[in-house]
Amino acid sequence: MRRRFVTAHAGARDQYQLSLALFEEGLLGELVTDFYAPDLLFRHWPDKIGRRYCPGLTSSAVSQSFPAMLLAFRMKFGHSFHLNMEKDRYISKSAYHKAKRSRAHLFLYSYYAFQAFHAAMKEEPGMQRLLFQLHPHPYAIQKLLREELELVPQARNSIMYENEMQYPESYLHKLAEESAMATGIMVASEYTKRTLVENGIDHQKVFVNSYGIDPAVYPARNSMPANRKLTIAFVGSMVQRKGLSYLFEAVRLAGSSHIAVRLFGRGFIDRELIAHYSDLDLQVNEGLDQADVVSSLHRSDVFVLPSLTEGFAQVILEAMSAGLPVITTTNTCGPDVIKEGQEGFLMAIRDVEGLAGRLSWCLENREQLYNMGEKAAVKAHTFSWKAFRMRAADYTRQYI
Repeated sequence: MRRRFVTAHAGARDQYQLSLALFEEGLLGELVTDFYAPDLLFRHWPDKIGRRYCPGLTSSAVSQSFPAMLLAFRMKFGHSFHLNMEKDRYISKSAYHKAKRSRAHLFLYSYYAFQAFHAAMKEEPGMQRLLFQLHPHPYAIQKLLREELELVPQARNSIMYENEMQYPESYLHKLAEESAMATGIMVASEYTKRTLVENGIDHQKVFVNSYGIDPAVYPARNSMPANRKLTIAFVGSMVQRKGLSYLFEAVRLAGSSHIAVRLFGRGFIDRELIAHYSDLDLQVNEGLDQADVVSSLHRSDVFVLPSLTEGFAQVILEAMSAGLPVITTTNTCGPDVIKEGQEGFLMAIRDVEGLAGRLSWCLENREQLYNMGEKAAVKAHTFSWKAFRMRAADYTRQYI
């Protein structure tokens, strides 16, 4: 009998696509998480359970860590890095014990792997330790954020809010050790792979598997927006990690009187940073539902995400699927999904002049910009979750 794999993470990471991939192919032992809705609850109240269920992944294949569930509930009343780290540890330890009892291997998300991998190396050397590296290498992220403190002091609030700036060094070291202890690593972008290799990981250990998109959820627009100003859409956390100051500076340089910026997101907002650009036509939109965001994308001309660092940036595929051309940095999935000048434009991080030049081009070439968005939608729809799952399952079989 072939050995299966235990997966583990909190929340609805990637819509449970990794666990679903293994379940569909008979490779999943179980998913260990903090909360997953029972099948019966989903059948009767699908709209009331939020995202904590994946059709096709039966709840009998999911194990819930009760201590992690309690900690997740406590965090509803106030976020705590300490509680979050405790929750991750409980999930990791539970995943290892379940894999050991069932003679399974491990395929764990980053942040949930250290305790399990450490125990497996000591007690079960024949147990495979696969890692889904969700974000770029933690030291690569921390290095960029520390540079930002010097470069953009007005963004200190959001820079210091980032996990990599708040976690103790001992915990960051454990996160870095996850990739070092792994026997194989899957990532979602070439950029994430590059950060691992730059931090000493053998490139042959790292497999790139791009995410997918559901075109029905992000349908392409069917007409060209009739905006007087060039309207930029930005979706994500409104923080400096996403390159906000560089977007705003580029808008100033390109001619702010002709450009409108529409920001959409949830969670922490660096209002002090945004206040530095009160001369721009900025609109902050918080807490919009998915349908409202799609509608707003359809009314925009171009999507811009000048992020400093992203494991993938799913919003890029979502904007492309909705029919928008994308301007983003090479520290995202941009190079994996965009051909320069075809579906959008790629730029180095912090390149204000380069971004301003692209925005000036967009101002002067509205019809070409719309045609570029049509190509972006076609390209995005070639990235499916089904293809992601097939690649993930094929990759996993190598380690049975």
